[in-house]
Amino acid sequence: ALWCLALCTLSNLVVFGIYLAGSAFSSQGLTAAGTLTMLLCALANTVTAAWMIPAGLFLTARLGMLAGIFCPLATQLVGGFAWSLLPLPQLFPPSASMVIPTSFIPVLPSGEPLAADMALGGALAADGMLTLAGLAVCAFAFAALTAAGAAWFARSEER
Repeated sequence: ALWCLALCTLSNLVVFGIYLAGSAFSSQGLTAAGTLTMLLCALANTVTAAWMIPAGLFLTARLGMLAGIFCPLATQLVGGFAWSLLPLPQLFPPSASMVIPTSFIPVLPSGEPLAADMALGGALAADGMLTLAGLAVCAFAFAALTAAGAAWFARSEER
């Protein structure tokens, strides 16, 4: 699971690198604030999506490749689109992937600029402690699912 997490981190850092390259040729050029913001988004995306790694590995080992790919992806998509139905979407890892980046960049989970709905955007981005708690829940979900998957795998290999 840790190798997969490293690959997930690397993929987010590649996107960050593409952002940096694009920013270098923009009218503003590279800025410290923009660079830090996008780096934090890349790291937040890694943490909030990490729960899918051990879930996918377990489901692949237990039920096959299609289940390992489809079930976490379907959960992520449904949870991501259901963020507006949850009272604290930052604390549910599939929804956290959609709403936590709003704390760093001025874009709503729908992809609209933050100015399109300042009440919603302000509510999602205002509470830094809720964002940190959401990241902690996502990291805990990754660790717990990894430990549970490793325990299951260790027992299944004994048979």
